[in-house]
Amino acid sequence: MGSEILLYGYGLVCLSMLVFNIIYNITLKGSDMRMEKRVQHYEAQALIQVQRVRRKEPMEKRYFTWLRYRLFRVKNLIAFDRVMDQIDDNGDEAERQYWERILDVLLKLARTYQRRDNLQAAYFAYFVCRKEKSGSSGKKRGTSGVYGGVHEKKEFLLSAQCTSGAVCFR
Repeated sequence: MGSEILLYGYGLVCLSMLVFNIIYNITLKGSDMRMEKRVQHYEAQALIQVQRVRRKEPMEKRYFTWLRYRLFRVKNLIAFDRVMDQIDDNGDEAERQYWERILDVLLKLARTYQRRDNLQAAYFAYFVCRKEKSGSSGKKRGTSGVYGGVHEKKEFLLSAQCTSGAVCFR
């Protein structure tokens, strides 16, 4: 009698682990699909603004507000980072100017992420430092990095994140 209870208990534990793994895998696949949709949405929005920069038109003011509001969440920042990697592969002047123009959004986000927990602040610092080091797509663009002639804002952004307890590799 006692061994039967033990076997049933063991079977129940194994069955519950199997159900958990199935549910977890379904959740991960759904999360990946949602991230892919986010990336596509951010890519469409960013390419519209890059095209405006190429035509020498000003970027839409509501885009800056929308971007700041959206990048408030880390998952959206991850999607935006993936989009920027795709856009940076082209490496033309319009992408560099796009980065210069969204610097104010990143400055406002730096203040927000500074108050967040260390993991979120560290990802934001990683995002900023990687973009600063790469010079936007890893190509040398002089000594000013991604942000061109706005060296003071860039240094403030980097120092704000590096002093927030997040690790910044310069």
